[in-house]
Amino acid sequence: MLASHPMLNRLFENLRPVLDESARRLRELSQKTGKIRLKHKTPLPEAQYYDTEVFRRAHALLDCVYRLEHIRKFIERFPSPSRYEKQGISQYTWIEYHYSYYVITLVTLSDLSLILLNGVFRLGIPEKSCKADVIKNNDWVRKTSVNKKLESLEKILERHRPIRNLYIHRGLAPGLHEVFQSEMMDYLHLIAFVHLHSEPIIDRKLLELAYKGQINSICKKLDTEISAVREAIWHLFDSLLPTYEGIARSLRQ
Repeated sequence: MLASHPMLNRLFENLRPVLDESARRLRELSQKTGKIRLKHKTPLPEAQYYDTEVFRRAHALLDCVYRLEHIRKFIERFPSPSRYEKQGISQYTWIEYHYSYYVITLVTLSDLSLILLNGVFRLGIPEKSCKADVIKNNDWVRKTSVNKKLESLEKILERHRPIRNLYIHRGLAPGLHEVFQSEMMDYLHLIAFVHLHSEPIIDRKLLELAYKGQINSICKKLDTEISAVREAIWHLFDSLLPTYEGIARSLRQ
């Protein structure tokens, strides 16, 4: 699990005083007002602010990976087919919708990684300006092994970027038969369209078997890819740990 990485463990240790104090203040606020949101935030010492910012950005990466795992589970199971089909949502549409979100989430990992580097190295670049060439060519970053680890992650993500861009900027959903090299998905796409607009042309039991085989194949590929993403991020954390520890230590002196 990525959450068990030494860098995350060190962040938790360093943030423990902040978390304990926040919990105490929230309890007091809840007892006095019945609310749990603080309107005014107390400024943190520089060292704790650094820990908090690095944690926030690392946690965003973790959240994305968890989201990929959740999407894979959604694709695996199409609940209440009859109810969804009455609303015009076929199983093919269900898979296409969740896979589209999968691609968006996957490519987002690249941006979040650059933002994390910006935070760990304290580069001070506005998040909207954290582009690959700006971060990777920074002198502080280039002195480390971080770029090689980042490139390993980007290698997994890059093939999805054109699909993501067509979906976001042109409204074109991923062609599942092309993505997964499956003629059967092409047939299922056609069958789904026909079933939503006329009488079924394929027995439901046979259709369920066809989807089951395709979903098994899709989920195996997603499992492999998500596993590779987790490993690449683990190694990215490995490369960032010395820099984080060095800066965190210097800020506490």
